[in-house]
Amino acid sequence: MEEKELPQLHEWGLKVSRLLELIALTNRTLQLHQEHGDSVGQINDYQQLLKKHQAELNTLMQTYGLSVQIDRLDSAA
Repeated sequence: MEEKELPQLHEWGLKVSRLLELIALTNRTLQLHQEHGDSVGQINDYQQLLKKHQAELNTLMQTYGLSVQIDRLDSAA
């Protein structure tokens, strides 16, 4: 890796980290809305947002020939 690529890799890492945080927060928010029996429309909105974040993460990972799979654990609190 060339030295000039380091800032670009650092920026990529920050974006990946932020997307992982957004996925975790959106997933938890979605769970809370489902547990409270909120409206189907609201739940669908969070499901779509979660898919959007995951798609963005997948695109970023592909930049470096990588992929990541995120599975929701039923036992996670």
